[in-house]
Amino acid sequence: MKYLLVIFIFLPSCKKDIPNIDCSSPTADKEICKQILVGKWNWSYERFYDRINQTYILKTPASEGYTRQIDFKKNGKASFFMNSIFEKERKYEVSTLDVVTGFPSDNTITTLIFYNIQNGSREDYVPLKICTDSLILNYNILSDTKGQQKWAKN
Repeated sequence: MKYLLVIFIFLPSCKKDIPNIDCSSPTADKEICKQILVGKWNWSYERFYDRINQTYILKTPASEGYTRQIDFKKNGKASFFMNSIFEKERKYEVSTLDVVTGFPSDNTITTLIFYNIQNGSREDYVPLKICTDSLILNYNILSDTKGQQKWAKN
C-alpha cells in the first residue's frame, strides 16, 4: 500500500493590512495615507471661497457636466481621467510639505506631490487627509473649507 504524504507550509503574508479609518475623523498620517491612497478615486466636489464676491462656490460633476477620476497605482504613477477618458499620467509621492517649501516647520503637513513623467519636474502638490473611502485635497492649507476637493474611492 502506498501512502501520500501531504505537507502544508504556511508563509507569512506579504500584503499589508489596509487600515480602516473612520471618515468622521480623516487622517493625515503619512504612512496610512500611502496605504489607503492606492486605488481608483472619483471626484465628488470642489469647494472654494470667492474672495471678490465673498461667497463659497461648490462644483460637482452634475454642476460642471463632467466626471473626473484618478487611479493611484502601487508603482508610484497616477492616471488622470475626465469622463472616463484617459488624459495624462504623472508620478506621485506622499511626502511632507517641507520637501516643497524648504521650511522645516512644514514637516508635519502630509502632502501629495505630482511629477512630470518625462522630465521628473514637480508639477503640483496638495496637502491631504484620507479615510477609508474619502480623499480630501486641501489646496488652501490655511483653511479646511477653502479650496478643497473631495474624492470618493471607487
